[in-house]
Amino acid sequence: MSSGREDSLAWQLGLAGAACTVAQGAVHWVETTMVRQQLASVQQNMVATISNIVKTEGAPALYRGFSAAAMRELSYSSLRFGLYEPIKKVLGAKDPATTPFYKKVLAGLLAGAFASAVASPTDLLKIRAQAATGPRESIANHAKHIANGPSKPWPLNFYRGVSATIVRASCLGATKMATYDQTKTWL
Repeated sequence: MSSGREDSLAWQLGLAGAACTVAQGAVHWVETTMVRQQLASVQQNMVATISNIVKTEGAPALYRGFSAAAMRELSYSSLRFGLYEPIKKVLGAKDPATTPFYKKVLAGLLAGAFASAVASPTDLLKIRAQAATGPRESIANHAKHIANGPSKPWPLNFYRGVSATIVRASCLGATKMATYDQTKTWL
């Protein structure tokens, strides 16, 4: 068993967030393309969509919303990965080899649900920024538009779609984390 900084929750959260932010940097242009394809009134293939974005808005437009995406990874992914082990321990897990699979599933589900509930506003900001065309708007401007939406009090505007987000993250957390954890014990 290791000790020291590898065992600290802050270390685990920080590493998870940093790793996932780097991964987001590698795929963000693909996500932006996907969002644009999903919202387009005229369907184009991926290459044509990328070409159109670069031609009409410039190559940096492929990274619109990256600051919100990084905030999402630093919150959602950090919490999802970083809280899995502590939640598993609270559920009574002591040894990975003898921990029942259902406890691993439940730990992943709870970590995913909590993380997505916390990070839901960053998800909304990311998608809004990726979908925007024309002159670049700051994340702060997107946040103002969301805050001025129909819900009162205003923070509720940042939680549009949160129930579906939580269900999705719960399913992903339960299956990914538990399966990975269980597979490690078999190898």
